[in-house]
Amino acid sequence: MKPDSVYGYEDYRLRTKFHKFFIQPSFGLSHKVVEVAVSTRFSLVAFNNASSGRLAWDGDQFARMDFQRLDGKVVPFMEPAATVRVGFKHFKWFWQLRASVPLRTDGPEAGPTLNNYFQPFSFNTGISLNFGKWLKDE
Repeated sequence: MKPDSVYGYEDYRLRTKFHKFFIQPSFGLSHKVVEVAVSTRFSLVAFNNASSGRLAWDGDQFARMDFQRLDGKVVPFMEPAATVRVGFKHFKWFWQLRASVPLRTDGPEAGPTLNNYFQPFSFNTGISLNFGKWLKDE
């Protein structure tokens, strides 16, 4: 078997680094057990160091060029979210549903097709620990 006939994950991988700067105003209601919040994050995402494996594009030069156009671009996003927290005192379980909408839509002639490279919806869950209240109560 020739070494070039064996393909690994790296041959198909897309990579980019980015910095994300944002402000996130929120409005919420709080109770001892339940907290509900609605927020909208306005962010700027600066992409850099875009690279791809040698087989990632399967010969589609236009898709490769589209991805490479992200390199060095700053893309504004609006990210509305709804968050629910349930629990007691210092520990709360949370759920968050968030949308991500680019505020710039580039056509193939103007730049990258952003919808191919970001996640339009996400769902997060986890535990929220309120150390500030914990220390204040002691």
